[in-house]
Amino acid sequence: PFTIPSRGWGSLWCLRSVASEADPAAACFLSRAQANEWKGWMQVAFVAYHYANAQDVYVPIRWFVSAYVWLTGFGNAVYFWRTNDFSLGRFLKMLWRINFFVVFLSLATGTHWIAYYVVALHTVHFVLCYVSLGCAKCFRGAARSMVGLAVYGVLCVVVWEGGLYHAAVGPVLEKLLGEGFEQYFWFRTRLDYLSSLAGAVAAALAPRATAAWRGDDGSNKAGVAAVSVCLAIGGIAVWATHPEPADYRAYQPYVGTLWIPLYAVARNATSRLRNRVSAPLEWLGARSLELYLLQFHLLLNRSADRVLWLVSHEDWPVLNFGVCATLWIVAAHRCFKQTAALRDAAEAAPKSAAALLILLAALYAAARLVDAPCASRDAAAALSAAAALCFVFGG
Repeated sequence: PFTIPSRGWGSLWCLRSVASEADPAAACFLSRAQANEWKGWMQVAFVAYHYANAQDVYVPIRWFVSAYVWLTGFGNAVYFWRTNDFSLGRFLKMLWRINFFVVFLSLATGTHWIAYYVVALHTVHFVLCYVSLGCAKCFRGAARSMVGLAVYGVLCVVVWEGGLYHAAVGPVLEKLLGEGFEQYFWFRTRLDYLSSLAGAVAAALAPRATAAWRGDDGSNKAGVAAVSVCLAIGGIAVWATHPEPADYRAYQPYVGTLWIPLYAVARNATSRLRNRVSAPLEWLGARSLELYLLQFHLLLNRSADRVLWLVSHEDWPVLNFGVCATLWIVAAHRCFKQTAALRDAAEAAPKSAAALLILLAALYAAARLVDAPCASRDAAAALSAAAALCFVFGG
């Protein structure tokens, strides 16, 4: 299993330039290329963690999950403040990207949506970002970001600390989806309820921090580096004093993203580092959602408690991993491309897409009413709708 991280880190030598005269922003701090590279190596770490059942690195893996949520806040805040696009189309397009594939996968495999909890985290925090920053879209200049972040912070605190979740959200989820769903949803969202807010705050501060870091004034660079180091030390100190997962979880919402500024500074320490990304890790990062979802079916099984074996000989684990990993990567790439193609087709023909999605919902509801525990009917509903989508949008 440790060949996974070693090959991932080895791919760092396969660098490509992101500097471009046509697009100078491509080489900025945490550009899309850098963010995808970051998601790529974290995905490698996730797979290694699950494949090797490496519980001794639980806390760093929790930090990586928080980083994914942080990127949700950061990326969406940058987009909304740059474009002021809070349209329904943008909202639906993002929900499609996050949930489209997982809905079919969940139905076809009989796996609960919440079991893919990273999808739930992305969905919740995108909606939080959309609503919070959308409330301030009528403001201009610095007021827009300040008001939006204030609304963002108030929403996070009121929902997860002020009791709104238990008073309004939790009972609805329990009534509609069951007690188990509600409890797991609370557990997962509570661990990272501040992570996307931290990302949005970073998006607001990024222009000044970037200018200070890239400027000629050494004192500004020292100040940015010193703040980043202090934040990271704070997170490491909490980990060192609470090494057991059960003890550490109480502090996770507050310290899970403290390492990120230091990573951003180190990743952009020189112009050469800033202007280049790892092409293989960037490729993986662009497909990180599909890779995350399919690892539980093409690398692991039994709710990630066991490793999937396709090679009958138990003395050939490397061969087995190679076969499974090849299928996993190819399938993830194919699903990534098809999700994007179907999204584009749905955007071009929104009425047809809406009708087919309504058909999917009706088929699913009918299957549940006939025999709720029967996964085969769920799968039949998913496959019927998928066939319709492919027929209409595929040609």
